[in-house]
Amino acid sequence: MEEYGEVMEKMDIWDSWNYLEKKEMILGSLGLTSDFLEREIAEISGGQANRVALAGVLISSPNLLLLDEPTNNLDAETLEFLKKFIQEGKFSLLLVSHDRQFLDETIDEILEIDEESLTVSHFGGNYSFYVAEKKKIFDKQVAAYEEQRRKREQLEKAAKALRQKAAKFERFSQNAFYKAKGAKLAKQANIQFKRIQEELNSIPEPKPPKKPTFVVEENEKRGLLAKVFNIFFAYPDQKNLFSNFSFSLNGNERVAIIGPNGIGKTTLIRLILGEVKPTEGEITITKNVGYLPQIPGEVDKSENVIDYFRKQVTVSEEEAKKILGQVLFSDVSYKKISDFSSGEIRRIQIAILFAKRPDLIILDEPTNHLDVYTIEMLEEALKRFRGGILVASHDEWFLRDIKINRLLIFKEKKEILDVKTTPEKISLKSHVYNFI
Repeated sequence: MEEYGEVMEKMDIWDSWNYLEKKEMILGSLGLTSDFLEREIAEISGGQANRVALAGVLISSPNLLLLDEPTNNLDAETLEFLKKFIQEGKFSLLLVSHDRQFLDETIDEILEIDEESLTVSHFGGNYSFYVAEKKKIFDKQVAAYEEQRRKREQLEKAAKALRQKAAKFERFSQNAFYKAKGAKLAKQANIQFKRIQEELNSIPEPKPPKKPTFVVEENEKRGLLAKVFNIFFAYPDQKNLFSNFSFSLNGNERVAIIGPNGIGKTTLIRLILGEVKPTEGEITITKNVGYLPQIPGEVDKSENVIDYFRKQVTVSEEEAKKILGQVLFSDVSYKKISDFSSGEIRRIQIAILFAKRPDLIILDEPTNHLDVYTIEMLEEALKRFRGGILVASHDEWFLRDIKINRLLIFKEKKEILDVKTTPEKISLKSHVYNFI
């Protein structure tokens, strides 16, 4: 009976009585149907494999949940489920993420690892609190440094006056008393200067964190950039993804494609780029297009980074060094692609995109696999860009920040809504994509 009681207690702790119900709820919320679960792992995509792994972790009822970039490859509906699961869960959470909206809604502490010093700083709040605190700390450091500089200037001025007075006594007076006084003043001046060096150089000049800078050339483009007219498309042996669909994009428009995974967002991008052809209908697009795919293409890692850059952009070697130096923070002259991390290679590809001076930029889940600083600098670059933008993304913070003004909302039953919006109205919530 004692052993039976212990087992029953563990069943209660692990909430095992509701295991099957909980399992079905989690699998359904992550879009993992029973038919899907019969497939071999080798047959599914990386994003789908991530969801399978996430489901296994959530079903296990952990006391400590460790998540590494869990929002990559999740659509808005699945993101909302994961947020709610975390908010209502009775477990500790350690999370690595670049998704600022997700961090704002799921965590109450942040640990920051400084890239250069490798020191760890603690902030007791969500991401917005962290940003505000970082600014306060930096402003306080600037104020302390400026106060130190002001005091140093005052003391240096006083010490300089003492030295001048001492020199005057020693130079022009034959009287031993005044010579001694001059020597005393000189000693005081030296003590003052020593104090300045020891006490008033203790606070280094604060510098903001290094952030990559993407060069955006003036290249304003107006008029029609892309037109999709009455297209039909289906993959072999599947139903139509698009039936009689039309869409156009002008130079002053910033369009976001949003909707559940697997509904056709990336396929529309591939159709517009000409990577796949519609079964019916017509697509025209400007020649000068910059494209950042969701999954980076293969690169020759033995290639010199300058050569890699100049193969894709017609610039001098010096100009290539200058552009790459702004995104990689170092002399890249003799480095190969293999010397850089996947995140740094992604920065290089973004730098190439802007260096081509496109009329239209097309982005497919661009914030996946980027650190927050790079995302912020990409946002700044896109705000300066004066052409058209077409982006598929689940990152609503990103969409608001780049000033999206139009949405293509992919819904179930192949319905696509085309609506104008403003950044502050964008909210990809729950089972419905809200835009008003």
